[in-house]
Amino acid sequence: MTRPVPIPIHISSDIFHELTDAVGEGWFGEKSEAALREALRAWLATHSPASLDREPEAGYQWKELFLPVGTLLRTTFNGHTTHAEVRGDRILCNDQALSPSQFANQQSGGGRNAWKVIWLRFPCSHVWKRAIHFRTELRR
Repeated sequence: MTRPVPIPIHISSDIFHELTDAVGEGWFGEKSEAALREALRAWLATHSPASLDREPEAGYQWKELFLPVGTLLRTTFNGHTTHAEVRGDRILCNDQALSPSQFANQQSGGGRNAWKVIWLRFPCSHVWKRAIHFRTELRR
């Protein structure tokens, strides 16, 4: 099997530094290359002509934010961390289907803003980010 030939691409310095900082290399090395490859494949999976012919992907629609199958959710209250995962079209925590609000408040009894206390990790990512980050990005 022949190895693909690398092709130089140009990205802005801010994206370059975010990438190398996120993978912990500080330069463009194997980890940065793998992360960039993963990001491009994830983008192609949803934007290539072949992906447009597929049936809609299963997942959970949380207001304007779509959480595809395999998205992980995490929240912490009083030092106790709870995890959930999107399976099919539901968010499951210990095999119980919950809304984001129910998941955010199951330990506290209520009053917590799910957008602010839930952290998300999408299937093609190794990075956890607060849900409000993605909501803010969508509204720009």
